Amino acid sequence: KEGDICDRSKILESENNLSRLYIIQIGNISVDSIYEAEKKVHLKADITLGKKYELTPGIAAVYLTNKLYAGASLEYFDKNFFGGGRVFSTKLEGLINDIKNNQIELSFTFTQPYLFNNNISLTINPSIGLLNTSGKEYLYSKNLARLSYYISPYTFYKNAYMDITADFFRTKITEVQKDENGNVAANVGEIENKMNSVIGFSLVHNSTNDLFNPSKGGYHSM
Repeated sequence: KEGDICDRSKILESENNLSRLYIIQIGNISVDSIYEAEKKVHLKADITLGKKYELTPGIAAVYLTNKLYAGASLEYFDKNFFGGGRVFSTKLEGLINDIKNNQIELSFTFTQPYLFNNNISLTINPSIGLLNTSGKEYLYSKNLARLSYYISPYTFYKNAYMDITADFFRTKITEVQKDENGNVAANVGEIENKMNSVIGFSLVHNSTNDLFNPSKGGYHSM
């Protein structure tokens, strides 16, 4: 901010804040001019913006329930959703092994890069899908909320994450299920509902030299 004491650590922290905005591809802060008599330093920010909107097709191959599924996806990004650097994306993906084994899923992601202060961000990721496999139909809804906390640039673990999930699964029998002895274990039309909720906490160390294309450094999480 104008009037602050010029500090290299603050410049690095500001560059880190810029890197957290998805619409910014490159954000560097450097000295523009120095006025020794007034003891003032003028800084400049060189910023390269990416595209605000992106529509990305994709192909996928997934090994699921002992079967190989292949398919395609379409993903839409808004990298400055209602301003403020917020990110919104939605993805539709379809996978197929054969007529009786297939999956379709629709997911959404919303990221608020600054929550309460510059060190905290929020990501919400709900999804809904339908999976048909092995005589069963799975209708599911997965929901994730993640709070990300940037600790500091000089600690070994620089980032902490807290995850809260709430997942709902509805299983419907579409073919008679038998156990290993040939006895009927489940009849067609039977339905079972399950709900799982998990709270997780992670610490992350990242000493790589680039966020997207690192050539040296290390990364691990606990």
